[in-house]
Amino acid sequence: MEQHTLDLVRGVLKYGHQVWVICPDGEMVKRYEEAGGTVIIDRIRFDIDPFFIRRLVKFIRRENVDVIHGHELKAGLNALIAGKIAKTPLKIIHIHTPISQWQISPLKKRINLFVNKVLSNKLADKVIALSEEVKKEKEEKEGIDENKIVVIPNGIDAALFTPPNSDAPALHNPFTVGYLARMTVEKGHEFLLRGFENFLHQYFRGQPLDEWPILMLGGIGQLEESLKGQAKELGISQFVHFVGFVPEERKLEFYRSLDVFVFPTLAEGFGLVLIEAMACGLPCLASDLPVLKEVGGDAIVTFESGQPSDLSEKLYNLYLRQDIRESLSKRGQERVKNNFTLEKFWDNYNNLYTL
Repeated sequence: MEQHTLDLVRGVLKYGHQVWVICPDGEMVKRYEEAGGTVIIDRIRFDIDPFFIRRLVKFIRRENVDVIHGHELKAGLNALIAGKIAKTPLKIIHIHTPISQWQISPLKKRINLFVNKVLSNKLADKVIALSEEVKKEKEEKEGIDENKIVVIPNGIDAALFTPPNSDAPALHNPFTVGYLARMTVEKGHEFLLRGFENFLHQYFRGQPLDEWPILMLGGIGQLEESLKGQAKELGISQFVHFVGFVPEERKLEFYRSLDVFVFPTLAEGFGLVLIEAMACGLPCLASDLPVLKEVGGDAIVTFESGQPSDLSEKLYNLYLRQDIRESLSKRGQERVKNNFTLEKFWDNYNNLYTL
């Protein structure tokens, strides 16, 4: 979401508009400002925060804001309420991962779904979906009016991502698998570790340990320490490298260190890192979520989500088959260039904002 917002800032300015980002203090503030946005540091204290809403209403009226675009549930709903009170011409809410996929208790999910359905249908002019599959989910599972939903996929600057290897990629020594994501339940790290343990012990037992594959995990989050503990319990900690937070300027370096990118997420609205890896020419192995099948098309291999044995089997096949790796590499790069460029992303939003 933060990267998406940063890309939006660049696009809005590219078309000559003015843009403010209202967000808590943190790492992204500097990046929004460097991109040319004006940042107002503020924080929502409650699920529906009347004090924040009051401040936002005053700001909208003072600056004659034409579009309010709220990201994620809490910020989005507070923004819709403020926008309605201030009579903002265009009010947009964007929950990047569908609520129906959230890894939370059934009761909390039902409450969030109900509140989002009522307020989005009543207050929003447009609801963003990152893919046709997400649009379908918002309609059928979340009860959002289909006439409000606009599908705009994410985009990346494909020129920043060059192939990590040649047209016929040679394997690193040792074979290197990687994943880049925040370490939270819905991103599937725990399942990935079980699948990688299966991959190692089923297919490489008996070989010298210095020839065993390694798994590189980029990102930080609330599960980092427990994942390190899990790797130790599984007996694979020496083969799993936790590389920490990977800033944008080091993403290419991270992708270049890999032979295969694995995307085991359990819930997803789009999968930005997937198209980044595809743009790099990396063979990609992803969980079989409908949205990832839509985004990746025939340029990725999928495995049955929640099945470590299927992940390890598909991963081993990629390890063995250079022809498949080459084919995926070429198709992935072509798919990103044809469908997921920043230019298309910017054009789509400019068209929406200037309705």
